Amino acid sequence: MVQAREPRENDGPAPTSGVAGTPQNPEKSEKDPAGNSTEVARALGPEVVDALRAATANRSPEPGPAVPAGEADGGPVVTRTGKLGKFATRRTATIAGGIASVLVVLFCLACSGVFGDLTSDPGDPLAAISADPGAVASAASPAPTARQPAAKPVRAAADLDAVCGNTYFPASPKYRGKGPHPVVISAKERLDLGVRSARELNRYAYSGPASAKKAWAPAAKQAQLVACLDLVGGGAKVKDCKTDLRSTPKMPLMVGRYKLTVYEVATGRKVSEATLTGAAKTCPWVVMTGSDPTLYTAVDDAQLYKALQAKVK
Repeated sequence: MVQAREPRENDGPAPTSGVAGTPQNPEKSEKDPAGNSTEVARALGPEVVDALRAATANRSPEPGPAVPAGEADGGPVVTRTGKLGKFATRRTATIAGGIASVLVVLFCLACSGVFGDLTSDPGDPLAAISADPGAVASAASPAPTARQPAAKPVRAAADLDAVCGNTYFPASPKYRGKGPHPVVISAKERLDLGVRSARELNRYAYSGPASAKKAWAPAAKQAQLVACLDLVGGGAKVKDCKTDLRSTPKMPLMVGRYKLTVYEVATGRKVSEATLTGAAKTCPWVVMTGSDPTLYTAVDDAQLYKALQAKVK
């Protein structure tokens, strides 16, 4: 009987059984980096081991869970799953090549002019505007508002102020035939206020025959014409006018420039247009002002009569 003793550090490799290359204590057998037993490697020889290693390295991995490449060495992780990874790689390369081919063909067709001039499409309104600088101004300018008929006939003189806007009164008398042709004057004599007021030429309306009153101071329902007097700007300074305001003890009096436009009440048709310069250079007794502390010379009755008499008589 052989007495068992504990192995020592210098005893060397454990004894083997009758089968060559099979260790008696496999759990204590050493492994090479490829996972093979060191004893098997010694028994088979270096040539056979190298051949086995090469065959194992070229063998396709069995399908299984994804193995992130680069995870062990800290590099970028690329996931593959056996044969599926190879198939996906080939399909991706095929699709990418097809897309590249289509893009090349489209680029060549565009350069050859098959699609026409894409930079100036006649059907594209933006291209038309960019080609014509004048079209930009036309597109930005609002179209003039069309005149609209009034829903009700004229009742008072204030209703006729709307004719200076975009309204006409179809039920009013037409401007036709022999005169006199009754006229109403609607004035807007401030730049900072939108209100209009009636101007009557009393000197010419009440100092003559009855026909004069009918022409220059008619009833609103009988008016055939509306003369719209609008202040459009100022000119040179005439003088200063004193006021009773502590904040503004005086106001400058400037030359007033006006536009006089005559419309037919029944149709809104423009009959005539003229420009006038205010001749009344005296300071007014009373004046209504807004944000503009400036006074303007007014158009006097004689100027209005002279400008309108050819259309009224």
